[in-house]
Amino acid sequence: MLKQSLAVLALLTAFASAHAQTQPATPFYVGVDLGKSRIDDDHSSNKTSYGMFGGYKFNDHFAAELSLRHLAKDGDAKLTQAGLTVVATAPLTNDFSLLARLGYNRLRVSSDQGSDGESAAMFGLGTSYQINKQMSLRAEFQRYRSNITSVNAGVQYSF
Repeated sequence: MLKQSLAVLALLTAFASAHAQTQPATPFYVGVDLGKSRIDDDHSSNKTSYGMFGGYKFNDHFAAELSLRHLAKDGDAKLTQAGLTVVATAPLTNDFSLLARLGYNRLRVSSDQGSDGESAAMFGLGTSYQINKQMSLRAEFQRYRSNITSVNAGVQYSF
């Protein structure tokens, strides 16, 4: 699955790069990412995580972002996350920026026996590399709850 996800990510990047040369960027953006999540409990382990996000840039420094993420699967139990965050961006150069996020997220565990959820504050730190006006690469650390974190790398497309 990891190889398939990387192949899809590469195709999206190639298509969007070709398309990006013809259109100006707007404040709206979408993206996908892939990473590793960690749940620190009695059975700590790293799991493959993947997600998608979309947002609106108010200006060069602040955006609002919605995200959906699959954090882990263990047997028939799945852990998913939905979040609403404010993302602050601090440019380091014309192409590189630092990211910081703070917001609200909803965690949900579901299995054949039922489901349960909880809400918590979340935060994240990362970096972004601008390929062109519409494409950028992102790498982030995110903390969803005191014992649930992830490290992700992805691509963002502004349209």
